[in-house]
Amino acid sequence: MKRIALILLLLPVVLWAGVSVKYQDGWVVSVRLENMKAIPKPLFLKVFAKAVTNIQALIGDAAELTVSLPLPDGDYQYILTDANKKVLEKGTLSMKLPFHVKLLSAEPKKAVFELTAPGDMFIECYLYTNGQTAFYQRIELKKLGQAVFDGIPSGTSYKAEFKSKDFSMAQSFSTSLYNAALGKPVTGTFNRLPESQYVDDSTPAITRINDGLVEWYKGMAVSTELGMEPQWVIVNLLGKHHLKNFKVIWNANYYPFSYYIMHSMDGVKWEYFERKDTDLKKGLAQDNSPVMTDEVKVDFEAVYIGVWVDKDTAVHALQDYKNYVQLMELEAYE
Repeated sequence: MKRIALILLLLPVVLWAGVSVKYQDGWVVSVRLENMKAIPKPLFLKVFAKAVTNIQALIGDAAELTVSLPLPDGDYQYILTDANKKVLEKGTLSMKLPFHVKLLSAEPKKAVFELTAPGDMFIECYLYTNGQTAFYQRIELKKLGQAVFDGIPSGTSYKAEFKSKDFSMAQSFSTSLYNAALGKPVTGTFNRLPESQYVDDSTPAITRINDGLVEWYKGMAVSTELGMEPQWVIVNLLGKHHLKNFKVIWNANYYPFSYYIMHSMDGVKWEYFERKDTDLKKGLAQDNSPVMTDEVKVDFEAVYIGVWVDKDTAVHALQDYKNYVQLMELEAYE
């Protein structure tokens, strides 16, 4: 429902003007004119307040004009003048919304809106996705409050609509995907740290694979020699997750020519699909060190996920005699 304030201006004999203001993703003023033939053109419409710089619109031969006003709520004055600066009409435009809405955060499974109003009121809050109502709540707003939509699906686009008795406002947003692997229990053969005195050794190497840190000094784990045994890492997601996106981030100086992404419901029976070095894209880590990232769309349910590198797999290595790989991060999104 659009909030409309309408002012009709009746000028003697020659000019009739209708000035209206409405809110549609910002304030918009409309001017409709009739009997303009005897009026020196162009006409000028000025909208102003004491603390706001004048906003001026030029009206030519058009009988209607619409102007967007980047103005905060308040009461404003307007003046309509002809080409000779003669005042044809003046009046007041009231631009005040019953309430305001601001998106504070849109996390993977949660969205929070801030609601403000000059007085107490009830607000009905709707959340739509794919044209269907997904969530609803009614809030008793006491000038300041929040609408919290918790437990909503991640990686989804929504339209939030907020309604009072005579006004509504809508806002679109999307929740990001949820990294189900972040911080979960992890095991594997990546138990070494890079050989450097500058490496932070305060946490075990294997736990860095899914700690959210894509950094050489703090967030990378090194495998054992591929010539001795296959290399692997398994993350327990601690429950079933429907995964949509899988990301593996290698150090660009030591990564395999091929490897497997694997997943399982029970940790015993595994499904694998092979990935090649041609699937990887160059990029930079959070500390600007070079990385190779493999990001692939998937569609499966899993309790356990992991990466497997066969024994004797060839390695892109900065030093030819090195036969190990370095893994920075494993991410699985639902």
